[in-house]
Amino acid sequence: LGNILQMLESLLTLHNDRFAPNMSEEEFLAYFHSLSQKLKNSTISKYIIYLDMFLRYMGENLNIKVCCLKSIRKKFAKERILPSFLNQSQFREFIDFTKSMKANNLANKRDRLIMLIVSYTGMRTKEVWNLRYSDIAKDNFSGTYVFRIQGKGAKMRLASVKIELIGEFMQDFIKSKEKLGIKTPYLFNLNNSAIPIQKSINLKPILERLNAVQERGNYLHLLR
Repeated sequence: LGNILQMLESLLTLHNDRFAPNMSEEEFLAYFHSLSQKLKNSTISKYIIYLDMFLRYMGENLNIKVCCLKSIRKKFAKERILPSFLNQSQFREFIDFTKSMKANNLANKRDRLIMLIVSYTGMRTKEVWNLRYSDIAKDNFSGTYVFRIQGKGAKMRLASVKIELIGEFMQDFIKSKEKLGIKTPYLFNLNNSAIPIQKSINLKPILERLNAVQERGNYLHLLR
């Protein structure tokens, strides 16, 4: 109930010149449809669920006659846009180019390692930035790095990559951090902060050189 009331309060605060509790169904749909234009389908579905829960709460606890919103879900749905992706040839060229990049400073070494880890494991952007040293294990028997990842909904999973594929870049980056005296629990922090940073990495400069720029989404998520 708290989530529902918070959402409704924010809508009333931001759009109190247009929203009215007694508006007609047509006005209601037009109002929320305009707000939904920049939202993902998953977010729209979540909001409809919240509103439906709120209406059912009023019906069951306050004896107020309400209608169900499930029937209007399709009216807010938008055409699903498939994500951009690199074809097999472009993907291999990207990895080869990334490995051959000159990394003259710590930030360059970090970005190179991040791009390789995401390429080989399919981690989400937030997941790779949240990697701690304690989340990484080296399995010499299988010759792999094993990453413990906290994904969506705090769900844990494991991902692995052959040491021979990224080991050189991993060790170079870690040793460079140690030389600078950087002590942080997070692998990709470049300072001593105990809080993980969140940063976007634009792949477009590399993709331009490979003639592989996509119409949209030329960032880390493209590698997933």
